[in-house]
Amino acid sequence: MQLLEAETLCMLFHENAALCSEVTERVVQHCVHCIETDGRHMQYLKFLQTIVKSENTYIRKCQDMVMSEVRRDTHTHTLIYLVLRSGDCVYYSYAMPC
Repeated sequence: MQLLEAETLCMLFHENAALCSEVTERVVQHCVHCIETDGRHMQYLKFLQTIVKSENTYIRKCQDMVMSEVRRDTHTHTLIYLVLRSGDCVYYSYAMPC
């Protein structure tokens, strides 16, 4: 997934709960892998944020997949990103496993 592809996916999935609920674990894994290999680009994080909430409803399946994937310690220097939404501001924080 390239940055422009991530932006395009955000536009396609934005406020489309039916499409968001069809996201597979493989898509989430790929996006998290891109964050690990390409860096903390907002486009990847925005995609993850887009699929977990649509039409003012949180999609539990996607939330579970994203949290499961970011908590998975498959690499020694895996970064875990937590996306928290507060009003119009998005805060990103990360933690590195010891």
